[in-house]
Amino acid sequence: MTGPDTVAVIRDLFVIVAAGVFVALFIPGAILYFRLFRSLDRSARNLENITSTVLNDVVRPLSSLSGLMEIVNRIVGLVRQRWSPERSAEDG
Repeated sequence: MTGPDTVAVIRDLFVIVAAGVFVALFIPGAILYFRLFRSLDRSARNLENITSTVLNDVVRPLSSLSGLMEIVNRIVGLVRQRWSPERSAEDG
């Protein structure tokens, strides 16, 4: 074997070993990536479900509560005005 032939064999062996190492590292990395992606996707779906539950069961009823509280406040104000001490002195 001459010098250039030896260099070619070493180069070919290096390419073969490097490709094997790359494949050996790529496959477990890809598997871990897809597991992580599946886990993140499941977490995102759960978060969307929780958010929609909070929106439908908590936020919407609370948003209508402010209007109801305004009505109650006005009724209490009218009742206080009706039975205030100054008004009872005027009536009596």
